[in-house]
Amino acid sequence: KTMEITTDPQDSPTRADDNELLEMVSKLAMQAGWLTPTLQKLSTLFVEDSRYVGPANKVFANHRTVRFNEMEYTVPAEQGIACLEEVCAAIREHDINVFFPIEFRYVAADDNLLSMFHQQPGASLSIHQYFEQDYQPLFDVVEPILRRYAGRPHWGKIHNLGRKELAELYPAFDRFQAVRKELDPQGRMLNPHLQRLFL
Repeated sequence: KTMEITTDPQDSPTRADDNELLEMVSKLAMQAGWLTPTLQKLSTLFVEDSRYVGPANKVFANHRTVRFNEMEYTVPAEQGIACLEEVCAAIREHDINVFFPIEFRYVAADDNLLSMFHQQPGASLSIHQYFEQDYQPLFDVVEPILRRYAGRPHWGKIHNLGRKELAELYPAFDRFQAVRKELDPQGRMLNPHLQRLFL
């Protein structure tokens, strides 16, 4: 998938989002793991090349009805391929049945305090497991690899890091904490999960 800025004033018709096939093959792959590689190949036959023009809020957003659990870490960009290869090898070695592909993308550095790309370009690896499957075996195998590559976890997805580990990974963590305490001295904006991460 590639995205480019365009001056084309003509928006494309609204995209039809049909997730029924994905739901069906996800359930089938969960029940019959030996079919997973075949189902993955067959599923690609239903994906057509297409081009879509529209405003960013419609182009970037996808309507997804197939539920999944997700872990995403961003590693330094130059180590992205090596990390991806190690993750794939570990999944094969442990014979973990997973239908969803790994999403892999490069993102430029920025200066946002808690960004996964703070002061360094990154390669993001997103690992998914169908929601009815136990995600723990997959994530337990993958997360140590992502951590070994100094990966920074996505704040809105599953990870097992606490305050100490996050402070070591995010260079501006202490600066963010100072701003957070100044703006929310009573911690009213913190839910139990964020309390574990920031207090």
